[in-house]
Amino acid sequence: MSAQPAGRTSRVAVLLAPVCVAVVAFLAIELARPDLLIVGNITVDLVDGTTPTGGAVSYAAVVAKALKARSCVVTVAGPEADLDVFDGSRLWVIRANETLTFEHTYTWWGHSRKLRVTANPNITISRSHIPAQCRWARVVLLGPLTLHDLDAASFTQYTGFWDRLLNANQHIGLMAQGFQRALGSRGEV
Repeated sequence: MSAQPAGRTSRVAVLLAPVCVAVVAFLAIELARPDLLIVGNITVDLVDGTTPTGGAVSYAAVVAKALKARSCVVTVAGPEADLDVFDGSRLWVIRANETLTFEHTYTWWGHSRKLRVTANPNITISRSHIPAQCRWARVVLLGPLTLHDLDAASFTQYTGFWDRLLNANQHIGLMAQGFQRALGSRGEV
């Protein structure tokens, strides 16, 4: 049995070291990636004298927590918003002067409903608002509530090598209710 020359062993080690470091780094990033990124406005819903927190993102966050998914939530909220519904999620709030507010009015027989926006923060969430540690989520769930809440197209634009590499298999879902709504001059939906 012949011994390998010392120079060959050191060359193999030099070549394998960066590969091992890259594999370990990739695995560390994969393990740290959130499962789900939830993006959209929350609402204050005015219903029969109560003001519960609403909006697609709040409901999605509750489901994510129940499923034990590691989630990031990016939303717009004013100082009056109750953010307790997001306990268990990494939460980033884009501060606004007010929270998107819907007034729900029902008739006494329950067959008619009026929906009116009474406060609108007028901030459009785009991918540039998303913190770096959340951009690499495996799944992105977009939940706009009005036509101009969210720039959905920006979430399909990746920049740089790492962004493209880590998001190559990223799935993007759209709860499109907000894109189907039109607001009247007095806030009627």
